[in-house]
Formats: sequence, C-alpha cells, structure tokens
Amino acid sequence: MIRHVSLFIGLAILAPSARAAEKTTFDDHVAPILRNHCLNCHNADKKKAGLDASTYGALMAGGTSGKAVAPEDPAGSLLWRLVNHLEEPAMPPKTGKLPETELTVLKKWIEGGLLENSGSKAAPSSKPKLDLAIKGGAFGKPEGPPPMPTGDMLLEPVVHAPRPGAVAAIAASPWAPLIAVAGQKQVLFYNSSSLQLEAVLPFPDGFPYVLRFSRSGQLLLAAGGVGGKAGKAVIYSVATGRKIAEVGDEFDAVTAVDISPDQTRVALGGPSKSVRIYSIATGELIHSIKKHTEWITSIAYAPDGVLLASADRNGGVHLWEAETGAAYSELRSSNPRHITALAWRPDANAVATAGEDGQIRLWEVENSSRLLNIAGHPEGVQAISFAEDGRIVSIGRDRVAKLWDSAGALQKTFEALPDVGLAVAISFDGTRAFGGDFSGQVFAWNTSDGKRAGLLDANPPPLAARIQSAAKRLDETRTAALAASVSLTNALKEASKLAGELENTKTRLVHAEALLKAADLASKGIAEPLLQSAAIRKAAKDQETSTGSNVLSETSQALTALESAAVRALSLSQTAFTNSRVQVGLAESRAQAANQALTAAREQSSSTSAALMAASKDLAKWKSAEFHLQVRAASEALAVKETLLAGAITQAEAAESRRKEAASLLESARKELQASPNLIESKEQSLKDAQGALAMTQSVIGMLKTQLADRMSEAGAKASQVTAASNSFAKAESLLKTLRSAAADSLAGSSNALQSAAKAEVAVVADPSMTSLQAALEKARASATNALISLEAANKAVQDVEALHAREKQQLAQAEAQSASAVQNVAAARDALSRQEAAVKTAETAVASATEAVQRSRQREKELVEGIPNLELKAATASKSAEAAKVDREKIEAETIPLRIRHEQLAAEHQKMKHAGL
Repeated sequence: MIRHVSLFIGLAILAPSARAAEKTTFDDHVAPILRNHCLNCHNADKKKAGLDASTYGALMAGGTSGKAVAPEDPAGSLLWRLVNHLEEPAMPPKTGKLPETELTVLKKWIEGGLLENSGSKAAPSSKPKLDLAIKGGAFGKPEGPPPMPTGDMLLEPVVHAPRPGAVAAIAASPWAPLIAVAGQKQVLFYNSSSLQLEAVLPFPDGFPYVLRFSRSGQLLLAAGGVGGKAGKAVIYSVATGRKIAEVGDEFDAVTAVDISPDQTRVALGGPSKSVRIYSIATGELIHSIKKHTEWITSIAYAPDGVLLASADRNGGVHLWEAETGAAYSELRSSNPRHITALAWRPDANAVATAGEDGQIRLWEVENSSRLLNIAGHPEGVQAISFAEDGRIVSIGRDRVAKLWDSAGALQKTFEALPDVGLAVAISFDGTRAFGGDFSGQVFAWNTSDGKRAGLLDANPPPLAARIQSAAKRLDETRTAALAASVSLTNALKEASKLAGELENTKTRLVHAEALLKAADLASKGIAEPLLQSAAIRKAAKDQETSTGSNVLSETSQALTALESAAVRALSLSQTAFTNSRVQVGLAESRAQAANQALTAAREQSSSTSAALMAASKDLAKWKSAEFHLQVRAASEALAVKETLLAGAITQAEAAESRRKEAASLLESARKELQASPNLIESKEQSLKDAQGALAMTQSVIGMLKTQLADRMSEAGAKASQVTAASNSFAKAESLLKTLRSAAADSLAGSSNALQSAAKAEVAVVADPSMTSLQAALEKARASATNALISLEAANKAVQDVEALHAREKQQLAQAEAQSASAVQNVAAARDALSRQEAAVKTAETAVASATEAVQRSRQREKELVEGIPNLELKAATASKSAEAAKVDREKIEAETIPLRIRHEQLAAEHQKMKHAGL
C-alpha cells in the first residue's frame, strides 16, 4: 500500500547527513571571530569577568558567570545571548552587533556540538534531547487510532544476503496490525493481516538482537550491535520510521532491552552482567545495577511501569523498582538453568520466564511465588510472548510454536519450522502468531485453526528484483487476462447463440403443443360419434334390418376413417410435441452448459482482472518505492548542493567584505598620504610653538628663584624678630608673675595687720585700763599702715609691669603676623616657582610630543609610501578572490537550479505515482 505523506519528512531526515559534510570548528571558524572582537578584554593576561577566550580549553572553562557556551543550545549559551544582544551587557561593548555572517558561524558552531577542530567529536548536549514522555497513566490502550507507518518509508533493504540470517527477534505492536522482524543490519515492518512489507528501518550499528514496541505502540526499540565490540539501543518512530534517539555505549552487543511504559527510560543489559537504565531525554545513565552473575538475556518493564524484571544465563531472575533501581525481590527456582526469555502478563500482576530446561513458569509478583509450570518444549524454550487476553505463545528448540491459554492448557500446536525456533510473537488481536528460526524463516499461523497463513521474508530482495518479478507477474497476468477476455467473449457469443436456438426450440415446442392440443380436441370430438355409432350398431343388430345395416356400415366406415385420421393426427402431434420437448431439453442443456461456461469465463476474467489489478498495484508499489529512493537521492544531492551554496554565499560575502575592506584601506592610505605634507607641516609648526613656549617658561624660572630667595631672607629676619619679641614677652610675663605674687603676699600681710589692729582696738575699747594693749594697738596700727603702703606700692608695680607685658605681647603679635606674612610670601614664591617648573615640564612634554608627532608623521608618510603598493596588491588580490568567489557562487547556484527543478519534478511525479497506485 502506497501512503500519502509530506515529502518534507524525508527531507528533514536527510538534512543532518547533508550538514554533516561541513563542520564548523573553533580552530577554523570561531577563533578568528573571537580574535577580532573579544580578545582585547578576554585573554590570558586580562580575564575580564574571569573569561579567557584565547584558546578552546579556556573558553570551555567559562568565567565568573559560569559556562560561556552550551553544546547544541545557542539559547542556553551566555556567549550567544550577549553577542546577539539578547541580554545585557551586550558584547562587544560600545559597538553594534557582530555581522550576521559571523553570528551565523557562532550559532552553527554551538549547534554542531562545539567542535574544536575537524577531527573532534561533538560535545554531548547539556539540554534535553527530546521529550517522549507520556503524561498520566500508560497502562491501557492510548486514545486515537493505533500507530501505523504513515510516511514515505524505505522499502529498499539495507542488506540482501545470499541467504537469510537467523531471526533473532520478532515483536508485535500492542494495538496495531504491525509486526517487526529483525534482519541483517535492518528491521522490517510487516502488516500482520496482509503480510505485506510496510517499511525497512536501517540498523547500521550491527545486528538487532532485541526488538520491543513501546506500550503506546508509538515507538520501536531495537538493540544489538557487534559482538565483542560495541552495542547500543535505538528508538524509532513507528509512524515515520525515523531514528529519534540512541542510548547506551556498550563494549559488547546488547542482548536485552526494554522501554518504560511512560517512554522516559530505557533499560538494557548484555555480557557486562549489569542492568543499565538510561534517560531518553538526556541520554544519561541513571542507574547501573550489578547483581547478575552471568550474561543478561532478557529485560522487561511491567505494563504499569512499577517494576523491572531481568534474567541471566545462570537462571537468575530479579525484580527491581523501576523508579529507583532498588531490589524488589528474586524469583528462585529449584533447578536454575539458562533463562532465555521473560514476559509480563498484561495485567502486570504476573511475569513468565522460560529457559533451556524446557519449562515456562508463571510467577505471582506480590509474593514472588510460582503460579504454574508449563512443560512447554522439552529441548528448551527460546522465546515467549503474551497476548492481550493472557494467552501465551512460545517456541523452542523442537522447531514448534505453541499457544497456551491463561491457565497453561495447550490450545494449538503450529506447523514446525525448518530449524530451531528463536523468536515468537502474537498479533495485537490474537488472531495470528509469528515464529522465526535459525535458518531465517518466518512463519505466520492462524490461531483459530493452527494453519499456516503465510511467510514473512526476513531477507527481502532489492527493489529492482521486486520490480522485475512484479513486471513479469504483471505480463503473465495480463496474458492470462487477455486469454480470459477472449474466452469470455467466445462464451458470450456461444451463450447468445444457444440462447437463440433455445428460444427457437421453445417456439417450436409451443407450436407442437398447440397442434397436440388441437389433435387432442379433435380426437375428443370423435369420441361421441363413435359412441353413437356403437349404439346404432347395437340397435341395428337388435333389429336386424338391412337399412340399419347399411346405415351402420356407412356410418361405421365414416367413423372409422375419421377415427383413423384423428389417431394419425394425434400421433403426429404427439410425436412432434415429443420431438420438440427433446429439442428444447437438448437446447436447454446446451444453453445451461454455455451459461456455466460463461459464468466460469466471467469468474476467470474477474479473477485475472483482480490479479492484474493486484499485480499492477504491486508493481506500482515497488516502482513508487524505487522512485522514492530517487526522490531521497535527489533530496540529499539538493541538500548537499544547497549546503555548498550556503557556504559559497558566505565565502562570497566574506570575500566581497574583504575586497571592500582592502579597497577602503587603500583609499584611506592614499588620502592619508595626500594629506601627509600638510599634516607634517602642521606638526612641525606645533613643535616650534611648543619650543617657544618652553623657552618662555624657562626664562621666568630664574626670576622666580631670586624672588623666592629674597622672600626666604625676609622670612628669616621676621622669624628672628618673633624670637626676640617672644623672649621679651616671656621676661615680662615672668616679672609680672613675681610681682603679682609679691602683691598677693603684701595684700595678705596688710590684711593680717589690719585684723590684728582691729582686734587690739576692740580689746582696748573693752578694757581701756590695759596700757599694754594700747601699745600693741599702736604698733598694730603702724604695721597696718605700713602694710597698706607696701600693698599700694606692690599694686603700682604690678600695674606698671602689666602695661609692659601688654606692650610686649602686642609687639610679639605684630612680629608673628609679619613672620606669617613672610612665610606666606615664601610659600607663594615657591608655588609660583613650582607652577613655572611644571609649566616647563609641560612645555618640555609638549615639545617631546610634538617632536614625536613630527617623527611619527614622517614615519607614517614613509610607511604609506612603502605600504601603498602592498595595499594595492592586496586590494587586487581581494578583488580577484571576490570575483572568483562570486563565480563559484554563481556556478553552484547554476548547478543547484537543475537539482532543485529535478527534485521538484521527482517529488511531483512521485505524488502522481502514489495517487495512481492508490
């Protein structure tokens, strides 16, 4: 059956292989871009933001903000977001975005896996590769129509060997009439109802030893490899046949594999003796379980996804928690032997195992107990599979496939295969079982009667052979159809002729019947006269009269003559009627035979027409498949050429950019050289101006130094005056302290004398008779008077010294102010001198700078004179390169156009062919 689907699916499949021809690498493409735009700030010596972009390793290490680039993920790469101005700070700073051609290179490099050079392997992506997860429960049948191949999938075998190889695996879709058969470096899809080949899925990584459909039926998992070298598991889309994921990187072939019901994980095993569980989204190893002691032969997820079962060649059978990888239980048999296969019952409550001991064991999962034993194949069981209704189909070394009911009772034993049976499966509806053997034969049996329904070819011939065979069969059926058409025409003619004859004989029979009826009526009409004649004869006899005798005689003669005529007419009519009836019978027999021959001819014609139509459709199918290969080849050639064209366009644009840049540099150099004399003259004038300014500043330096010396001398004199005034002030201040102390002492003595005099006077007043007191009073009064005089003298001396102290203080303040002013004058002189010295240095710098500018201008003029020929040569070379790149681009464009037209023609023709085939 030819299927409708957009051709873009095929192109999408082919695109990666076309792009693989051109690698974008760090060394060849990215490093020059980074060197031109990034290394001023991000190099080994100056790691701005901690990032060094000068080498591949340094760039991969990242900076203070983390990784700079993420393989296959531009949006997740900080470098891309910054240079594309999608995030701040935009890079390079203070400039516009990079040219689109350079941005395209960076993006292609990131998407290509960050290749260092052409010999590097792409870095694994840090983002999820794909999301195949089924949200919610995945236990029952999914909604919608069952998945079937719907695309323009390959029908050309990858390998056609002289003889088929052993059929290691067969799998049946859980919801669709689809069977997968393992071939040599390929997987074959067959329709389980029509037994027609639906698709060929390439498996280039070796031999597929295990096939599993996902619980949803959307995916096919194939695993295998090359023994002792490599192994992996590949996930295909059932609808498109496209390979959508790979997991595992084993050092030996994978011999056991399954995909979780929610399509998030793949578990595999083999000679490594380890159960490895991978994430489909990221390809990362999630769990590695090391428990088995021998090669792992079978792995299967429970239909509800809760548990995972694995078995090995030592008879070990283990159950694991699917989510965590933790051990759940072990299924132990009394006589462990090599386990060849295990399968879960659809309700997920029981798991069946089979092995070389010939037994099929059904285990109850919750208690790890055995439910039943089936003595399936005494020489050893090789494979088992559950039907959705709980029946089990098995096959073994005895070459026989068997069907068991859910209780373990044998229902059917199918026709034996030519060799040891290796693989078995039962269709989604349980109506057919399929078995494959060591010789490469695949039988299909009806489960209803156990009879063989047909064969599946595990080594299908190439399309060319199929087309040749179909064309031969079409010619044969066309010849047979032509012969059948001639036979039908002849039969129609003969039947028509005999039908006419039958109608004629029937007409004659009708006439004979009419005559017979007339004769019969005539004979009936004579009967009464005959009776009357008999009565007359009797009466005449009784009367014995001559008249009566004569009358009787005449009447009798007449009646006898009439009777004879009637009898003869009746006899003739009866004979004619009988002959007509015989002729009608013969005509009917010949007509019936002709009709039977016509029916047979029609059936033969219909059969040959159907065979002709089937042969035509078959031939159309294989021709369409072969044509599809041409379309794919044209698509691939076009994709390669378009990739080359894109590269040529990029190169032409880059060459044109280089040409423009070289022309611009040459024009700039010529303009610069033309302006050089004026520039040099300007620079020399600037030098003269700087030299004049230097001379002027230098001439002021001596004057400023003299002025500074004078002001320093004046400041020294003023400092001496301050010192003298300070000394005088100190002396006055010391004398004032002394006098104040003496005045205080005098004041105290005067106070004491006055107090003594007052006391004496009080005593005298109290006792005037005391003469001694009178003398003491006088003496006290004299002392008090003297004390007052001394106090007045002391106070006057203090006043005089205080006036002197004030004058000295004023003189000291004046001297200090004059000294401070002198110091300021010195500082001002020094500042002026410093400024002038700085001005001299500035002038000297200006002179040096002007001198250097003149030298640079002259050197630049010399470089321009010497460099312009080289720039002219580079511009000419760049122009030639741009022209050559343009020619290459136009050439590739011209080569691309017929390829594009050819591809469009082939695609349109293929669509017509598919419609015609349908």
